[in-house]
Amino acid sequence: ILSIMILAHHIFQISGIEERYGHIIYYMFISLGYISVSVFYFISGYGLTCKDKKKEHYDICFFRWFIRNILPIYCIYIVLNICYASVWIFLDKTIVSDIILKSLFLGGKCFIKNGWFFQVIILLYVLYGISRRMKNKLVFLLISVGVYFGINYYLGRGYWWYVGIFAFVVGVLYSQYRTSI
Repeated sequence: ILSIMILAHHIFQISGIEERYGHIIYYMFISLGYISVSVFYFISGYGLTCKDKKKEHYDICFFRWFIRNILPIYCIYIVLNICYASVWIFLDKTIVSDIILKSLFLGGKCFIKNGWFFQVIILLYVLYGISRRMKNKLVFLLISVGVYFGINYYLGRGYWWYVGIFAFVVGVLYSQYRTSI
């Protein structure tokens, strides 16, 4: 359902609905995308924390945790970059190697249109992986996500890069304290 809402968000961005039917319908569908991404972040934070509560997952070192949790997402991201580049080559479009390198190394530029989500979710997973053995995991996550938010705001990146990321921390928080809430 969330994927369909995000797809609707992207369709309505280019549809011309705003000119035909007014701002209210347009902004209603545009908001679906932002809400859906925030829910994805929440589910990711919640899921990682629930998985870590199982002793066999918590005891593994960061490197093995990285291979199990981050590497699969990054591999999908690389495959999508290769597919995207192949289509561009097939269509005789210019490929700027600088953007590809920044995209592959999570440097803020995305070769894949709307590929920013992969970069952000990988960063959130890395931050979570670093924090998982800390006594004050939530404080670290809150501060590091806040710093990420501030840097992106300062750099003038589109707000979609950072506006929903605190939902990840809320997912972690909810998973840790859901029996107390």
